[in-house]
Amino acid sequence: MKKTEQCAKEEVLVPAVSAGGLEEIRITKLAEHEFVMSVKLQTKRERIYLSTRRHPHQPRIFKRVDVAIGVGLKLFGAKRFLVVL
Repeated sequence: MKKTEQCAKEEVLVPAVSAGGLEEIRITKLAEHEFVMSVKLQTKRERIYLSTRRHPHQPRIFKRVDVAIGVGLKLFGAKRFLVVL
């Protein structure tokens, strides 16, 4: 991951999505058994990655794609995801 990527905790990202509107949720495969989730708001051009709870400047790594989809469904109520392998 690049250092320039913007990350946000759940407590910040969920209200931002509610206020700005959700354009896309993308789940990207980094390596074998490593996935990250990013969202793109309708009001912003850049992606915001869901961060870890302990390290808010690092993206949260998921070991399985179905877990990442479950978190996206729970947090944002999304029904469609873009999965990049």
